Amino acid sequence: MKGALIVGGYYVEPLKRLLKDKGIDLIVHWTGDKTNDVRKMIPRKTLLVLILCDFVNHTLARKVKEEAGRMGLPVFCCRSSMGEVRMKLNHLESVAK
Repeated sequence: MKGALIVGGYYVEPLKRLLKDKGIDLIVHWTGDKTNDVRKMIPRKTLLVLILCDFVNHTLARKVKEEAGRMGLPVFCCRSSMGEVRMKLNHLESVAK
């Protein structure tokens, strides 16, 4: 089972559908607006992290990037734009091949 973590944003259903189309089954979403979000740990089955910079404070973004780096996970920081997310996912697929 492949997993992804989306950090930030409120209405992420289109992003979830896009990730499911790319073969990712388990999608966890943190809105990033709760102070407890900084204390959360990235789930173990996560294969990639998507940070929606429009909605995340610097502290949470830095913490998630550092933890993902220790886990060896790719991190994509982008706006909540479907086009930008699609482009970054396509780039990840081309690099993985």
